[in-house]
Amino acid sequence: MGWLRRNKGQHESSKIGAATYPRFDSGGRPIVEFTPEVRTSLGLDTGVSVDLGTIYRTQAAVRLCVDFLADNIAHCKLKVYRKQADGDREEVEADHPLVKLLANPNGYVSGYEFIRDTIADLAIYGNAHWVRRSAGDAQALVRVMPTYVTGKGGSPVSGPRRYEIDVGGGPVPVAPQDMVHFRCYNPEDVRVGTSVLESLRSVINEEREASRHRAKFWRNAARYEGWIKRPKSAGHWNREQRREFRQDWQEAMSGSQNAGVTAILEDDMELHPGSFSPKDAEFILGREWGLELVATGYHIPLAVLSRKGTATFASMKEFHTMVYVDTLGPWMAMAEKAVNIQLVPLFNDPTLYVEFFIEEKLQGDFETQSEAMRRAIHVPYMSVNEGRRLRNLPRIDDPDFDVPAKLTTYLYETQPAPPTVVRQEGPIREAAVDDFDLADLEALANGKAQTNGN
Repeated sequence: MGWLRRNKGQHESSKIGAATYPRFDSGGRPIVEFTPEVRTSLGLDTGVSVDLGTIYRTQAAVRLCVDFLADNIAHCKLKVYRKQADGDREEVEADHPLVKLLANPNGYVSGYEFIRDTIADLAIYGNAHWVRRSAGDAQALVRVMPTYVTGKGGSPVSGPRRYEIDVGGGPVPVAPQDMVHFRCYNPEDVRVGTSVLESLRSVINEEREASRHRAKFWRNAARYEGWIKRPKSAGHWNREQRREFRQDWQEAMSGSQNAGVTAILEDDMELHPGSFSPKDAEFILGREWGLELVATGYHIPLAVLSRKGTATFASMKEFHTMVYVDTLGPWMAMAEKAVNIQLVPLFNDPTLYVEFFIEEKLQGDFETQSEAMRRAIHVPYMSVNEGRRLRNLPRIDDPDFDVPAKLTTYLYETQPAPPTVVRQEGPIREAAVDDFDLADLEALANGKAQTNGN
């Protein structure tokens, strides 16, 4: 776009900006806007009135991090195991009541959705709640959002005496034994957890205001921003003329719908640039900084979220490992311990416990799985026919190919040691002359000599 200048006469500099005269919405109501100083003094931008659920819905960085945690942890199935007397363990059969309860908590939400929503509640609010309901032999788990649950009684040290759930029809009491409460750390009261987002409110408020500024920038800014200078010889404008020119300029030049429009100036006016470009304003860097800080709050490597071109294949593998160890591990352990302490004892079997199946995350990395297995057992763990079956090849009709090979360099505990070859010490017996046919030896020697001579 560009601008043209027409000669007319008049005087004065008119700064291009937001209109100062009253504006009205479609219903005829005046649109009231406050300066940042007034909004701060009135407490409009303190963030106190913005609940954590709204922050999740409106802030892209928060939603990206919370969804990353919730989806990846829910992908790892919460399995039930039974401890064995010899220290080993076995996975509990599929028809066990606890296994069925975790796979189908209440008949309308799958186990994956149930865990995903629970971790999301925990990441957003610092609290998550399961309410146990039973009717005869049938049991169900109902997830209740933290905004509807309040711990009552008790003390900040021992925890609540009871819980109350209020979804609008009045509080409903729930006994502690019927509630599974997941909570993050709170330095003052164990009855309720604190959210990571509480510590990030100031950063999130800055990002929200920056987003509003960007939206207004693209909606209101002229395609070529700045201020207009009128020469003294152009004469003086009255208030009505100045307002009319400002309104005409904004209607013709503001907003994305006017991109590429050519500006027309009069009276020897001059247009001078007077604003920062999006690059100079660091809009993109501001967004990246907000995402980086929120990801750090949740201990998520930024490289697995932003997919920036600076990461290499080797570094991505390390980031992948960090996700399992430093990011997902603590959240999984927190959820496992809560279920093992508050839910599993209700099934009257002290050998039961639950654990996330982290191997679920490695299903797509067969090479890593195979190498880890080989290092763990040091010997081949598959037979030739098992490997051929994985590659859709016919089996070899030989029993030796149905069992894994046993390396001679490794011994099992019950196997005897292999016999050792002992070299016999002593003088070497001299061969008697009668042991050889001298004629044959002489003929052989003469033949070799002839050959060598030729």
